[in-house]
Amino acid sequence: MQSREEALNPSEFVLLHGDAHGGNTLRTLSGDDYKFIDPDGIYYEKAYDLGVLMREWVDEYTQQPLEKGKQRCEYLHALTGVPAQAIWEWGYPQTVSTAFVFLKIGQENTGRKMLHVTECWSTAAPCFSQETEPSETS
Repeated sequence: MQSREEALNPSEFVLLHGDAHGGNTLRTLSGDDYKFIDPDGIYYEKAYDLGVLMREWVDEYTQQPLEKGKQRCEYLHALTGVPAQAIWEWGYPQTVSTAFVFLKIGQENTGRKMLHVTECWSTAAPCFSQETEPSETS
């Protein structure tokens, strides 16, 4: 988290959802779009919300946690232009903290999967260049 703190640039802050995961989306009446609901609202760097998305799809990470996590991070970077390393660095604490929530509410299987994933991820940092061109690091 020290690297995130050092990289903070308040002039680039935006209004974020704060908990932008699949359970906080609804399909529009037209059926061709989705909208976020239940915002926490935070004014911060864009990578924070994208870190939330790193914790989704934990079952997809099971076989190759590090490689699949990097692929997800690269995908989010490609969609948004947000630095891949920043997304990666927010994905880790978002996934760890959510794992502990799952353990606390009795969803042990999911919580343990998430902790296993983050244990694998912890061996990789930093894994993207500061220029955030993930294809160069693959």
